[in-house]
Amino acid sequence: MKLTNIERRWLEAIMEGFAPPGSGDADHLAPEPGEADYVGTFELLNGAGGPKVRYGIRAAMMLVASSPLWTQLRPTFIDGLNEGERIALLEDLLEHPLQIVRELTLLMKVQTSMALLREPTIRARSQYDAGRAEGTPVRLRLKKSVPSVQEVA
Repeated sequence: MKLTNIERRWLEAIMEGFAPPGSGDADHLAPEPGEADYVGTFELLNGAGGPKVRYGIRAAMMLVASSPLWTQLRPTFIDGLNEGERIALLEDLLEHPLQIVRELTLLMKVQTSMALLREPTIRARSQYDAGRAEGTPVRLRLKKSVPSVQEVA
């Protein structure tokens, strides 16, 4: 699922609102600026989904990106807000009275988590793979009725 340039800016702004860049040292789990490939991960994960998935996730991104217009009546999209304003807005959306808004915002937060855990440097700092045998991938069963597994990491 290829994104337009404006969608790329929105996606970066949304995901950096959930995981603001930090120092990236061992004491901080925040990603360094540019460390996480949010757009690449988003396109990879959602490109593998069917049409309903692609349209749904794009709708989630557009809802969150346009939220300053309809929540604060500000003539800007999320990429026009500073870091603190984005963080506060995303927190408000996660507590919005409408469940659809909360769910679609949470979906974007999950996408952010997936992008962060795709990066080996972030996985190492977080010790996400601690206790797992070296090189052993995480495997998930696709369906209970199908004995096959799919490697995810």
